[in-house]
Amino acid sequence: MYLGSDLEFEKNIQTAYKFCCRNSYIKDKKIDKIKEILIKNGISNTVINEIEVDFAFKKFEAVEIKYNNEIVLFPIKKELEIDSIFDTFISLGCMIPCHIQRGSLKEVSNYISNSKNEDKNKLLEHFFREIYTIEFISELFIDNYKKMEFIKNYSEIILESIKAFCLGLSHIAIMSLIPVIEGIIRDINYDLTKNKTDKIDKELFLSTIKIILCNYKKSIFNNWSWVPDEFFDNKYLEKFEERVQILISFEFFIKKHLYENTDKFSGYGKLNRHGIIHGLFKGYNEEINFFKLLTTLNGLYFILLIHLNKKGSIWLKTTDDSKNLTSDLNILKNMKPMIKKM
Repeated sequence: MYLGSDLEFEKNIQTAYKFCCRNSYIKDKKIDKIKEILIKNGISNTVINEIEVDFAFKKFEAVEIKYNNEIVLFPIKKELEIDSIFDTFISLGCMIPCHIQRGSLKEVSNYISNSKNEDKNKLLEHFFREIYTIEFISELFIDNYKKMEFIKNYSEIILESIKAFCLGLSHIAIMSLIPVIEGIIRDINYDLTKNKTDKIDKELFLSTIKIILCNYKKSIFNNWSWVPDEFFDNKYLEKFEERVQILISFEFFIKKHLYENTDKFSGYGKLNRHGIIHGLFKGYNEEINFFKLLTTLNGLYFILLIHLNKKGSIWLKTTDDSKNLTSDLNILKNMKPMIKKM
């Protein structure tokens, strides 16, 4: 990835990097050899240092090269253990939850993935039921949904969906969140591209996430004008970079589940936009589907923190407003058995 405009320099640094990799000059930190190869490729008068880069809570050794106004990073690539959280959640048709501590997610992920005799979807549903308490949902609504740009425009619909869920009206709760998610993505896309559209489809979702992901990756490496392409690649970053994992898991959920063609869809619980909105699927009134859509809404909140470059926290706090909402929602929840009999 090159952030500069000198195409000849870009070509020369790529050639030098590949040669140094093939001969293990970077891995073995042979600074003199690296300098020699750079000179052969027309890059002289460089300052080269061994550095340690703090990146996504991990430390990477690297060789940093300063040349004129360019600062180049030759990372010492190391094999990384793939984070099981990513694979566990996307395999169950859900993006990675954002409002839960990473340590807890790892424990749940390991428990689900190592389970042999139990239904993994039921385990995920049980996990969500413990997380998405009335108190937690109230805090989400007051602290996040009512305050965050783009999301707050749909807060009335979100609250109605939550109330319907508390009453046991799961079809309504699930169906009403789908256009909310679509509307938020459309608004984000307009903010990014200034192209106003009433069209909502898979391509709009994916193009929006692609732009945000690309912008975020550039911000990761903004201290250097050139970084090897493989370090910019999603398949490498998704192994350990938490924000990249969340963005890619959102993309996967949209592509392979919520917006998958109905004739190809095989996900648990029938959580598919086309199947639900067009009346093709029945039986989608599973609690897990409401939890997955709330998780998607939380994912959009997290994505907006990245897009808007905000420093807001994903950790929630209990307030008088959230306590009052909890009280109101518990009244509705207590009415659930009566509504069910009607």
